[in-house]
Amino acid sequence: MITGHIKNREIYPQQRSLKIIIPFFDQSETVEECVIKDDHTFTFRFQPLVLRDIAIETFIPYLLIRPGDSLHIEMDFRQLDWVKFSGSAGELNQLLYAYMDGGGYYLRQNAGTAALLLPPDDYRKQRTEEWENCKNRYVAFKQKYVPEPDLEKWILKGLDAEYYTQLLQYIFSIPFPVCDSLLETWSDVLPKVEQLFTADVIHSQLFRLASVFPYPDSLERYASITLSGVQALEESTFSEVLAQFMIAGALDHDLSCNQVISFENSREYFDRKITFPFLREPLLQKYRNKKNYLVNPQPLSDALLYGENREGGMTSLAVEGMRKLQKVVEQNAGKVILINFWSGCGAAVAELEPLNELVRMHKGKDVEFVSIAIDGDWTRKVADKLQLDGQTYFWSVEDLRQIMKNFQVTWSLFYLLIDQQGTIVDYGSHIRPHSSSTKEKIDRLLEK
Repeated sequence: MITGHIKNREIYPQQRSLKIIIPFFDQSETVEECVIKDDHTFTFRFQPLVLRDIAIETFIPYLLIRPGDSLHIEMDFRQLDWVKFSGSAGELNQLLYAYMDGGGYYLRQNAGTAALLLPPDDYRKQRTEEWENCKNRYVAFKQKYVPEPDLEKWILKGLDAEYYTQLLQYIFSIPFPVCDSLLETWSDVLPKVEQLFTADVIHSQLFRLASVFPYPDSLERYASITLSGVQALEESTFSEVLAQFMIAGALDHDLSCNQVISFENSREYFDRKITFPFLREPLLQKYRNKKNYLVNPQPLSDALLYGENREGGMTSLAVEGMRKLQKVVEQNAGKVILINFWSGCGAAVAELEPLNELVRMHKGKDVEFVSIAIDGDWTRKVADKLQLDGQTYFWSVEDLRQIMKNFQVTWSLFYLLIDQQGTIVDYGSHIRPHSSSTKEKIDRLLEK
């Protein structure tokens, strides 16, 4: 049980709850609302099963919990860099806070995009020097604070996971077949990655590391996965723990694309092979949520577009960005709508020409293609150069930020597919104009 008390709450009276983040794969984290009571206290129950980290969004990026732990947190809204922990996990988290925040010992390893242009040997040398510097900072922390073994395990696993994540990201930024050659040259990397996946300590960075571990040659990382593909993932590593992470990550990706067929076809295999509850339970809950959405998309659509309580046309999402989006949907009532949120990233721009092709293919049909970007000289020039077809809007940074926050996503690629009744029937980065499945989805809606 995690309990807490907030001092000087009147500094942020609008903060009525805290968001507890339970790590999972990218943009699939479990988010639990924890209400702040009138007496300025909060309570959250969580069953960790193994040593792992969670977070309180905005306020505490890392909390360590173990089976049977109790933890009490004292926070001060007047002094946000002051946190006091007590309970059976109190000392563990006080030292963690000293390492991650209070003492300045932790430095996130981050290569940046410029480093990806370095030759392989230079890149690895640079990353290794940074990794060793981070470990030296931990040694200084250890000499001062003498952390208990659980904290040391978690910290060192996280530093190693960050390091190897960067190496794998570099390898797969290089075109085939050079990346295969580099994997052979850096032959020590994959075995050391596999050794990090143990069942006694789960670091949030492991989810990211598993997502960049090499797929079997016969599979495409972002294609819808089959049962044989799931089995191939298991056979691609000697680590049973890593195999479970990879299978869970592949199924999570399909569910994130609002597809449940792969999960259903692999269900018997899933029940046998995915034994860790921290992987099983989020996937099962996500499957139930996606299944309910596909059967009846209206409730989630209304929540996303208009807020949880839509009454008499009134909206609880009163921010200007959402009002503009609602107006676009309502102006195109009775038509199928594909809304494309795009920015200056290469992947988003690459989809603009296929979008023009989709517009041409559906000319004269009851479908509208809407593109929305941040208002700026660059985006306007790109739209003019490509003669971007369909309805085009350029909105302020704040408008787009409000919309993305509401949909709980980062910036593009992001799409909404809306039916003739104004219901969002699909959403996410997977509804890309170049994908044949996107045209098929639009055509099926037009046939209704």
